Amino acid sequence: MTRPRGFELDCETALSGLRVAVLELYGALGAPAEQPQEVARAFGLDKNLTWKVSRLLGTPDAADALQFLPGAGALRILLRAMEGAGPERVERVQSAYEHLDEVVQTHLGDRSTLQLVLDGLGPGRAEPLEASRKLAFRGNSGVWGVQARAKVTIAALAPNADRPDRLDTAFVRGYLGFRRLRSSTTWPLSTRRDWYGDGQAYKPGARPLEPDQVENGLPILREFTTAPGPVFELRKMTTGFYFVLPPGPVGNSAAFDCFLGEVSRAEVPRYHEGSDRFGEFSTSITAPLEYQLLDVILHRDLAEHFEPEAFLYGNPLGERVGGSTDPTQTHLPLGDQVHRLAGSPPVVATPLYPRYAELVETVYRCAGWDPSAFVGYRLVTKYPPMGTSVSMRFALPERP
Repeated sequence: MTRPRGFELDCETALSGLRVAVLELYGALGAPAEQPQEVARAFGLDKNLTWKVSRLLGTPDAADALQFLPGAGALRILLRAMEGAGPERVERVQSAYEHLDEVVQTHLGDRSTLQLVLDGLGPGRAEPLEASRKLAFRGNSGVWGVQARAKVTIAALAPNADRPDRLDTAFVRGYLGFRRLRSSTTWPLSTRRDWYGDGQAYKPGARPLEPDQVENGLPILREFTTAPGPVFELRKMTTGFYFVLPPGPVGNSAAFDCFLGEVSRAEVPRYHEGSDRFGEFSTSITAPLEYQLLDVILHRDLAEHFEPEAFLYGNPLGERVGGSTDPTQTHLPLGDQVHRLAGSPPVVATPLYPRYAELVETVYRCAGWDPSAFVGYRLVTKYPPMGTSVSMRFALPERP
């Protein structure tokens, strides 16, 4: 018995053999592989089957091509329709198909595992791992008993008026369509760190975006939170507090939107300092989500050297990581890219939330900023996996 050489190599070899055999079959009958509709008409086949075979033959990357591999029953239908090519050619296709199936069995065990492997292969794929991430979303929703339509994070920054080498920042974080799937579920929606061990809610220089709307230390944005709004339980921990959603009704009737907002003055360095070469805005994925939306809105004076990159990363041991440059964390494939929003002020409308533009206007107003002085960048991720962070990272400029 020949020892397996590795899945990728064995798979590419077996796939090449199948492609050659199918091309010979088509050639013997004058069937144009690049015209699947014509093949379907000529041989009385389903158009979806002939389209799959055409893609299997014509897709250069093996991982991408295997996405179109017909099932065994579909292959038998194809071979019966094309038996006029002669028994030898039909047998050659069947044998090559069985060999490819043996490769899958040897390395992976079954076709369902093959789909998981293929989902993570093919670096050029526009949506790497989306199928696996969707499965994880559904599974985690059932396991944890909660899910949300989206998590929204807005990070806005501008030079501080008194210290232009430092930045003022405003942050809004929240959920859209957060709902329980089990009535007994409790869920920590937010934490408040006790930074100095004195019970203070905020670092010096930081305050709630809407100070008159604070509830138990939670800087809630009541105008954008579903009325009457979720009731949170405040629970003490060694480093601060949990804001916990208690048990309650299941489903859409009890679903809610909830946003929190804070603003800080001169807390963030504008320029590269020491070994700190990067700035980074990230959102932690701590619940099953259909979407995450991360917007970075910055003053145009900061935009000249702003070239953000998108990252998806996490620590498989469950430990907290310091950022995308932390060597202890694992980078996951992410096909999504950061996009510059049109206009100044940026056009921020999104189908995820009809009132999103109003929410951003509130940030400008509460921070005392002129919206026309800002530009924006957006990163949207579908089904971001729990236990990861979605990040927009950028190089800090040198001090002039």
